[in-house]
Amino acid sequence: MPDQTFDITLQPSAERYPAGAGETILQALERGGLEFPAFCRHGHCGLCRAQLLSGTHAPDSTQPADGLMGTDEILICASRPTADLELRLFWGLGRAPEIPARVTEFTPLSSKSHRLKLRLPVVQPFTFKPGQFVLLRLSGLVRAYALTNPPHERDPELHIRPTPGGMLEQALTGLKPGDLVTIEGPCGQFYYRPTTAFQSRRTLLVAGGMGYAPLKSILRHIHETVDESYPGEIELVWEAATGEDLYDHVWLRRLAAEWTRFHYHPVVGHPDTGQTIPVGTAPDALTRTRVAGAICYLAGAGAMVNASMRKLLSLGVPENAIYRESFGADSGSVRSDAGSP
Repeated sequence: MPDQTFDITLQPSAERYPAGAGETILQALERGGLEFPAFCRHGHCGLCRAQLLSGTHAPDSTQPADGLMGTDEILICASRPTADLELRLFWGLGRAPEIPARVTEFTPLSSKSHRLKLRLPVVQPFTFKPGQFVLLRLSGLVRAYALTNPPHERDPELHIRPTPGGMLEQALTGLKPGDLVTIEGPCGQFYYRPTTAFQSRRTLLVAGGMGYAPLKSILRHIHETVDESYPGEIELVWEAATGEDLYDHVWLRRLAAEWTRFHYHPVVGHPDTGQTIPVGTAPDALTRTRVAGAICYLAGAGAMVNASMRKLLSLGVPENAIYRESFGADSGSVRSDAGSP
């Protein structure tokens, strides 16, 4: 029935939340005021895993994080109740610690995005893998952002693109060096995986918009720490709406000129006057030569990631050589008012 609702009971607290018709479990919990982190909101990152104690649900057809879960676990961002449910949430069980961090830099990358650099307490342990993200707590908001720095640089650097007029933009107004914020992490199952399982001649990085952020961490890690032992070529395809959105374009062109094994392929949806960046999409830039023998890392909006995945499979790349991080319509957001990538 269209107006049918189901109760979601959380254990061990026994708190109950009603779920409306067609709502995902995550939407119902958020509507009930529960703060629960979800990076991608499409079943990719695995952050919103929960144990199903009783009841039935309808999972969305595509849940790439399924391989990360136990047989009695579900992804609440991609599951809709079909009966009353009883769940145990993993968030809060062994969760990453909250870490106070001091702002050292907050500067524009473009007219739409910013670089946020933080300094952590010297006594605070913090290690991560290239490609992972942290949760940023600021003025009562919680947002997920990829770490753009490599692990050998311990203090976090984040790239942020707020929605104009949104709550995050308001919270960022006046942020300055010396201000205190809080992060939690590292989080996420999307990260660089050096492996001998493939006779890889190259690593392929495919970014859409702000999906460039986690891939920059991987790129810098390879360049600055494993370059001498790395076996092959590195290809970066970066799709953005305009040339301005390719905010690291100058640095990447310089890196490609200096590092002979690195190849940079930018594409834009709309040409800018006076620029010569090719117009197209990330899948357009994926050629058989560029993907041959590659281990692939895809990050960005779901449509771009899915289209690139299909193109890679059509070019013969095995599915187990492709890792992906798909953001929802709300880029890098735990809640729904963040900007698009």
